[in-house]
Amino acid sequence: MSKLSNQGSKQFDDGDFIEKTQIPDTVSKTSALDAIISIESGEYDCLEDMSPMYQVLIDDGIIWHLQGSHQRNAVVLLNLGYCHQDSASS
Repeated sequence: MSKLSNQGSKQFDDGDFIEKTQIPDTVSKTSALDAIISIESGEYDCLEDMSPMYQVLIDDGIIWHLQGSHQRNAVVLLNLGYCHQDSASS
């Protein structure tokens, strides 16, 4: 088994590298993770019901590092006024 590197990248057993995601220190990883799990669970009937979870991801800035469908949903919620973005987090 190869040794994993923690110096800015993660080396997998096959030798491939992936850059670590740069997450700000102010991010509450647990609440952001909970928000993603909640969104992905499929338990909500409409996008508006998911707006509190998207707001957590917008506040943390993580939303802009997720897959495009989550980013598009966040933009829709921002445009409809269900979520807001502080100028400091943009």
